[in-house]
Amino acid sequence: MVVAIKSGAKVTLNCSHSIENYEVILWYKQQRNDKQLQLLGYIYSENANPEKGMHVEMSGSAYRNQTARLTILNISPESSAVYFCAARFHNAAN
Repeated sequence: MVVAIKSGAKVTLNCSHSIENYEVILWYKQQRNDKQLQLLGYIYSENANPEKGMHVEMSGSAYRNQTARLTILNISPESSAVYFCAARFHNAAN
């Protein structure tokens, strides 16, 4: 999806999955001509954990058939990128 937004605005992206026992959603950003992905943060269950300095908010749920949201704040030309979400299994150590 290609989205054009006015500078200074905010935009929210949604992500969901249908995989049993996957309770983590990771959000990434890949800028043009950059092969690396930049981690923006993650949602574990319903707890948002954005990386410091990323100018994003996260909300929603990482549970199966639920919606996790990434809100990009204060859009600027530097915000132009491909944004990814990925579901992951969480294995807590006993």
